[in-house]
Amino acid sequence: MVRYKKVCIENNPNFSVYYGTGKYFSAEQNSLLHYDTNLSISYMLHCSGNIKIEGKQYRIQSGDVVITNPGEIHCCSIDDGTYHERISICINKSILNNFCFDCEDFFDFFEQSEKGVGNIISSEIVSGFKLGNLISQIYLLSKNKNNKNKILAICKIIEFLDQLGKAATQYTLKLPSYPEENSTVSKAIEYVNKHFAEDINCTKIAEKLFLSKYRLEHLFTENVGIPLWDYVVIKRLMLVNKLIQEKHSAEEASYTAGFHNYSNFYRLYKKYFNMTPTEYKKLLKQ
Repeated sequence: MVRYKKVCIENNPNFSVYYGTGKYFSAEQNSLLHYDTNLSISYMLHCSGNIKIEGKQYRIQSGDVVITNPGEIHCCSIDDGTYHERISICINKSILNNFCFDCEDFFDFFEQSEKGVGNIISSEIVSGFKLGNLISQIYLLSKNKNNKNKILAICKIIEFLDQLGKAATQYTLKLPSYPEENSTVSKAIEYVNKHFAEDINCTKIAEKLFLSKYRLEHLFTENVGIPLWDYVVIKRLMLVNKLIQEKHSAEEASYTAGFHNYSNFYRLYKKYFNMTPTEYKKLLKQ
């Protein structure tokens, strides 16, 4: 059996489709914590492993659908040496621009959902809502490339988003409660996502949660996989990119996002994105 390899089937400004198959070896796949700028959905045709999303860890199995919303920090760990097969679709909200009327409610559920909650749709619900069939159709339309199939794929993705939102709502209603430590980390994540652009630090966050700074930082790193302040920085940088997309200058965006020292911001931006804000602007134009 060949080793796991992921292939890009379709890549355009509206959506991308990937297919991966083979025997999975974690040391070669380099599964690091990361985040996506688009809505990302993976249909696990054959899978055995775990995924950590915004501090919560889930078991994933064959037939499950995994959703990661834009900006959700996550890391997928497939069981070593197992056969793995998946179809992944990354959807940009710009896909709605193909229609001449307002239809943003297709993304409402995903934009409004709590971070790290409702990300795994079990195989039973996937089957009930025929999500696997829809993803397979999108894959086949993207694989057989022509303008007609591209239009049909866009329409099928909109249908899929509608069904996925219904399925995710049903799944969320059945969510189990989380251990107290995870609950504490969830509260920290919720607080950071509301206040990261303000004048905050780890000590202030810990005080809000009635914990010592050391205890909170330990729990956060253990559950999320990165230090608390790194998480704050990433959220600020993500806001910077969003503001740059909206035609704000890099300096104005950095200040709005909570960076009050442009040199420090510039250094962090290059560290995390491996490019400068100016290079990112050029990339957007392309």
